[in-house]
Amino acid sequence: MKTHLPTAGINQKNHNTMKKFLLIIVALTLLLGAAIQSNAQTGCTVTLTQPAQLNGVISGTTAICSGSSATITVTLSGGTQPWSVTWPGGSNTNISGTEPYAFTFQVSPTSTTTYDFSNITVTDSHACSCTPTGSAIVTVKTLSIAPTSALSSADNFCTDAGGTLDLTASGGTMGTGAVVKWYTGSCGGTLIGSGSPLNISKPTTTTTYYALYEGDCNTTTCASVTVTVKTIPPAPTAGNNGPVCVGSTLSLTASTISGATYAWTGPNGFTSSDQNPTVSTSATTAMAGTYSVTATVSGCTSPAGTTSVTVNTIPAAPTAGNNGPVCVGSTLNLTASEVSGATYTWTGPNGFTSSDQNPTVSTSATTAMAGTYSVTATVSGCTSPAGTTSVTVNTIPAAPTAGNNGPVCVGSTLSLTASEVSGATYAWTGPDGFTSSAQNPTVSSSATTAMAGTYSVTATVNGCTSPAGTTSVTVNTIPAAP
Repeated sequence: MKTHLPTAGINQKNHNTMKKFLLIIVALTLLLGAAIQSNAQTGCTVTLTQPAQLNGVISGTTAICSGSSATITVTLSGGTQPWSVTWPGGSNTNISGTEPYAFTFQVSPTSTTTYDFSNITVTDSHACSCTPTGSAIVTVKTLSIAPTSALSSADNFCTDAGGTLDLTASGGTMGTGAVVKWYTGSCGGTLIGSGSPLNISKPTTTTTYYALYEGDCNTTTCASVTVTVKTIPPAPTAGNNGPVCVGSTLSLTASTISGATYAWTGPNGFTSSDQNPTVSTSATTAMAGTYSVTATVSGCTSPAGTTSVTVNTIPAAPTAGNNGPVCVGSTLNLTASEVSGATYTWTGPNGFTSSDQNPTVSTSATTAMAGTYSVTATVSGCTSPAGTTSVTVNTIPAAPTAGNNGPVCVGSTLSLTASEVSGATYAWTGPDGFTSSAQNPTVSSSATTAMAGTYSVTATVNGCTSPAGTTSVTVNTIPAAP
């Protein structure tokens, strides 16, 4: 008879398991002894065979993204089936199959975890256990959380700024293997580079940059930053009111550029921040020369515009006059004193202009022609101060309504009437050489037939005489007594 005792492969760590195993050995020994005695005459041999050593080999090292699962494999052999395997968060007590048997289970650790003999146990149906060999390291990769902001080291610069700027993304969380990627056009549009900060050339137009985190497990949404590039304004058009004369006002002009501030420089140390500055109210020849102006909009300065100023001596202002006051419909004339070698320029109400020394404004004046007329004399390109004259054009009053108290009888009082015209003087004429300046005159207190006929009356206001109003007078004879 052969007796096979357990080998050193049995796990000595588990004291209770050993006690159970020793009891089984004792019982088997007694049973074998009885069997040997009872079968001695027959020559029967009993063989006790120890099962193969229980083994478990752990494998399955891998990497997963947070929230995912991994497969762990324990390759089982030996011992007595069915086997049992326990692991963190789970167990299976009824495992059997052809050896070596690859038993698998799923784990979902929240952080990188090593699976080995310290957290995986292997036992067989007789409660025999072994120390599993091998290990499986499950590396948990973290997810990225989108950046909360994107920043630029430069903004609001001009198109000619040149140089570079840094783009920086911040906030959120960069997961395992994540990098910052930058795009233009849209989130995920045209890739321009990776990293934070990312150094790039300054754009020449306003551009929005999009930043996202791209890692082993996911790609986030974007944060963005807009870099504003300001356009350099065009050079302003510079001008001046010259040629000007010594002692007159010298003014400069620059074309309007929306939102601009201006910077002028010129001869004799001149500077100004006005768009249209006055260099002086009493120009000198030292102020002649080239003046330059730039326009700055949102910090961007234009090229310079320039204007050349001439300062000359000036003739005296001509004396201006007119033939007014005039009445509507009359001729309106202007006069200017003689300035040797001069050309003349008249301006006035209702768009009036003339280059005559003594122009006729109109042969039929209207009230729109009333106002101030100005005349300058220009000699050798130098324009004098203006001489001015004020023109009055009065309206003609309406014809008064004429009336009389007739028919009247010879010897009666003959009276005339005219309607009221405010501010007027009156002029009556009539038969038999009648005249009067009264509004309502009495022709006679003893009318005669010679006084019969048509009487006319005009009203004059501010020297302007109305058309005549008329009235017809009848003087009747008195019949003889019957």
